[in-house]
Amino acid sequence: MTVTITHQSTYIIVGAHSVGRVHCVNLVHRLYPTIDPTLDPDYALYLKNRCPSPNPDPNAVLYSRNDRETPMVVDNMYYKNIMAHKGLLVIDDELASDPRTAPFVAKMAADNGYFHEQFSRGVRLLSETNPLTDPDYALYLKNRCPSPNPDPNAVLYSRNDRETPMVVDNMYYKNIMAHKGLLVIDDELASDPRTAPFVAKMAADNGYFHEQFSRGVRLLSETNPLTGAHSVGRVHCVNLVHRLYPTIDPTLDPDYALYLKNRCPSPNPDPNAVLYSRNDRETPMVVDNMYYKNIMAHKGLLVIDDELASDPRTAPFVAKMAADNGYFHEQFSRGVRLLSETNPLT
Repeated sequence: MTVTITHQSTYIIVGAHSVGRVHCVNLVHRLYPTIDPTLDPDYALYLKNRCPSPNPDPNAVLYSRNDRETPMVVDNMYYKNIMAHKGLLVIDDELASDPRTAPFVAKMAADNGYFHEQFSRGVRLLSETNPLTDPDYALYLKNRCPSPNPDPNAVLYSRNDRETPMVVDNMYYKNIMAHKGLLVIDDELASDPRTAPFVAKMAADNGYFHEQFSRGVRLLSETNPLTGAHSVGRVHCVNLVHRLYPTIDPTLDPDYALYLKNRCPSPNPDPNAVLYSRNDRETPMVVDNMYYKNIMAHKGLLVIDDELASDPRTAPFVAKMAADNGYFHEQFSRGVRLLSETNPLT
């Protein structure tokens, strides 16, 4: 099967500019000798303060973050910024001003839930394309996968790591530095200047890899319960209507979908009106395991809720949380404690 990266997929993936930074050497042409008139004037002055010279030292760490509001959070602030003429790169301004892409940018800026849904799809599609690999390794892969149209029922594959395939070690990082990664994201991780130093450090030190990997596994396993915070709070209709109009999302419980349509009667809700549905109708002001009971009954408000309950990797966890409120409280408190030990943005 051929996987095609569409124009829309490209527009979605640039949302990764929500995090990261751009070095001054790639910015100064918009600031000197005159300021690019497409930039917000106040933002341009901020950028000139970050990049005070038209000839920055290429070896100096002079940069501006892509997003000053939520710099370490993957959200739709990138699209909000470029609509306000606060994009760092020329492509940012063009994406927001081109009539072919401006409506898409506006939709992403207006709905963070929609952004997350589309961004995850774009990343998944990107991971399914054909990566650039070492020529000898490419021949090996063609030997493993001799047909462009493999039988979907046949067990044809290549291991991520040929050297130590059954060992959790840092060979993955060594491989992607040698252009022997299977997926596009592998090559990008090794070549992107924002992540390449981390890859090099992981590849050079197996002990460091194990230390970081164990922390990552612990963080992943213990922050999953934090989605239980959806036991309280509410979701505004602007973030719900795509599941109700023009047709109802088939993953929603039909009766619950009718309730939601009563709460959100228009496919185009007024963004300034307080139109919403509570995450939990049963115990809306109590932090308990009703969130998990609800999503098992197909009564989650967000797409991620349904995916959490249906994905075989997370469904057993959801079932356990739904079955035992004491277990939920124990796990939720651990997750909150772990989150508090990270570096919060304040």
